[in-house]
Amino acid sequence: MALLKEVESLRDHLKSISQAQKYDNPEVLNQVLDDFESLLRIDFTPDIINSTKIILTLAPYKTKPKNADIKKKAVDVFNYIIEKKKANAQHTPKRSESEEQFDIEKFAKNFTEVLKKGPEAESAKIKPSQLAKEIVEKISQKDNPKRLYAFLINCLNDPIKNEKFRLKERLLNGELSPADFASMTEDDLTTDEMKEKINQMRQENMDKAMVPKPPEAVSAFFRCRKCKSNRVTFFQLQTRSADEPMTNFCTCLECGNEWREY
Repeated sequence: MALLKEVESLRDHLKSISQAQKYDNPEVLNQVLDDFESLLRIDFTPDIINSTKIILTLAPYKTKPKNADIKKKAVDVFNYIIEKKKANAQHTPKRSESEEQFDIEKFAKNFTEVLKKGPEAESAKIKPSQLAKEIVEKISQKDNPKRLYAFLINCLNDPIKNEKFRLKERLLNGELSPADFASMTEDDLTTDEMKEKINQMRQENMDKAMVPKPPEAVSAFFRCRKCKSNRVTFFQLQTRSADEPMTNFCTCLECGNEWREY
């Protein structure tokens, strides 16, 4: 995750410079070379290369700058990333069929452990191990069973959901069948209070989206005073007299720090 964020920060900085066509500004050139050196120290994986699209960001630097050092270094970084991608592709082992399969035995064991916990198990009419096996068998017949398994076992472990919906109690006394439990959705297991909070948050977000504000842009020329990142958005407003420079309102995309620059 840290590597991904680092590459994203470097990518956004390089992209903002290329979009602003500031290739030949001496100060910016040094920043670009520093970014290239940082990229050459990163152990790239195919996932990072594909998700960040860093290769596309490098493309303009191979041809557009007048500075020969920038062009050469851009080619070096480009080739380095391509070689990393090829090397990872050759050494990535294929997953076996057993790894791809839904592990009924393992997941049934996990459900059994959860169902045995708590006072509900003391008065159970159905044996937890048998109930767990039936639940997992029903889950295995659904689309995306691994995700459904994770959702349902988390619900059983959630004290709030158990108190509200009596999941363990209803399963262990036969009131709730394994088939019905395996068919439950997030909406089925969301309390009215939580639904109200979600609706309030959605309404607040809609209200915020309707408030007009000046357009923001990512800048290569602002650096966060707190974390030193170059992933900074800004917009300008005239906060002083008309003959004074406009005020830049800056926000760091890494740490959320906000500040003004005049």
